Amino acid sequence: MRILDKYFLKEFLRPLFYCVGAFLLCWIVYDLLNNFTDFLESRDFMGMLKYYIVILPAWLVQIMPITLLLALLYTLADLSKSGELIAMRATGMDLYRLMIPIFIIAAVVTGLMLVLNVTWAPRAQMLANEQKQTLRKEDKSSKGESINVFYKSLQSDRSWYIERFNFDSSRAFNVDMVESDRTGHDLKKYVASRGEFRDGHWKFYDVLVYDMQKKENDPGSTQMLAELDLPDCKDSPEKFKMKIQRPSRMSSRELMLSLNLDKTMPRQRRAQYLTELYHRFAFPFSNLVVILIGIPFGITPHRRSSFLAITNALLIFFSYQLTSQFFMILGNNAQIPALVASWLPNIAFGALGIYLIRSIR
Repeated sequence: MRILDKYFLKEFLRPLFYCVGAFLLCWIVYDLLNNFTDFLESRDFMGMLKYYIVILPAWLVQIMPITLLLALLYTLADLSKSGELIAMRATGMDLYRLMIPIFIIAAVVTGLMLVLNVTWAPRAQMLANEQKQTLRKEDKSSKGESINVFYKSLQSDRSWYIERFNFDSSRAFNVDMVESDRTGHDLKKYVASRGEFRDGHWKFYDVLVYDMQKKENDPGSTQMLAELDLPDCKDSPEKFKMKIQRPSRMSSRELMLSLNLDKTMPRQRRAQYLTELYHRFAFPFSNLVVILIGIPFGITPHRRSSFLAITNALLIFFSYQLTSQFFMILGNNAQIPALVASWLPNIAFGALGIYLIRSIR
């Protein structure tokens, strides 16, 4: 690496670390203001530290684009003010060659944020909430439980209502399950006090079985059984969990499994899953897009206002963020393809940045 590259890299990394630290500190202080009472009452310093360790990577993914942009604008403005940037370009060095250290840092950050955004960040908020429950000393027996779970299995034509579902133990309490035929006519109804998913199928306990094809007063229309094994009933707890979870809280693996398992998923719900999944891959590349946006506004002649240039860069950045959110809404509502909703803002604003760079070369 040339001496000039090392110098340029050092000048960029210093404000970058300051910006990351400042944004994270502001976020932590804001979060502490909301949760300070719970943390103070728990007197569990290690638990509080664990909470922030869990959630910090998710925050990092969100703040990196703006921190990269601010660090770049500060570095270029500082070098322009001292005349160093003009001297570098006067040697005949191409602008793209001069910015190689910045692009390398942005590429490394993009790769790291991509790994975090696909794997850890989606579940970080849920894990942090669980840790917060621990600090509040809430009842741990309810951990992993959901109440009033509705599920319609289109593959097996079963409709479920479960009053309380413990996903950790695969146990359901107060279960109503109705089996139907392909035309939608009810065949049987099962009302059980408890159900367990074991060995790939369901088993009910203290269950009433109603034969919906017989009249209520017909013999055999109702059966009371202590136990009932249903080997053909293979609706797994994972399917229930995927149905009730918001796509943003699901892991990438759960999103892909849900898309693969439920081929008859409604169009809009499939669009939400696909848009969320593609967005997790597309969002980290905003770290490269902001570099392309920042370069033409950071390199300003003395006669131009650096403040005005930085303001314009920030306006374009926030326009980019708003555009991304708008396209996400369109994708979630199946008004445009999920792939387009996730990647088009990156492509459009990246192309704009390249055009602006070429105009100042």
